[in-house]
Amino acid sequence: ARNHGGSTIRHSTLCTEPLDAEDADRLASGETYRLVTLPADPHVDREFASLLRNADETMAVTTVAPGADLDGLTVSDVDTTVVAIRSSNRPVDAIPGRGRELAAGDTLYVVGRPEVLRKVERRATTDTGRTDGGDDDGADTGGSDGEASRSSGAQSS
Repeated sequence: ARNHGGSTIRHSTLCTEPLDAEDADRLASGETYRLVTLPADPHVDREFASLLRNADETMAVTTVAPGADLDGLTVSDVDTTVVAIRSSNRPVDAIPGRGRELAAGDTLYVVGRPEVLRKVERRATTDTGRTDGGDDDGADTGGSDGEASRSSGAQSS
């Protein structure tokens, strides 16, 4: 372990994968590439799932249907945290930006309270004509189902 700028870097924490010159030549200069950091501990996903089991939030996956409330809106219009979007015509977008437009066929991976996730699923699958995220009784609660906003390490929508 080494101390670097106040942080401890352990050999088990980081791994650098070198890129051969031959592979580097195949990278298109006009393209944007994303550096992906994978955890050294293969059980981190299980730990995350365990933490969610002990929290009020849970994960859900839903697909945006053609003409549904969320079709054509952005991540910022979703009333919970969108952690990833899988589209048929592009790579998985992990922690998508708030301005990322949603389209029919997009699969959303979201984290939130069960009652909020049910509303997101309804908005992804039906056209109710309502895009404010309001309650079933039509009351507008500012798109947050009465919950106070909170910041987290993940992109929050």
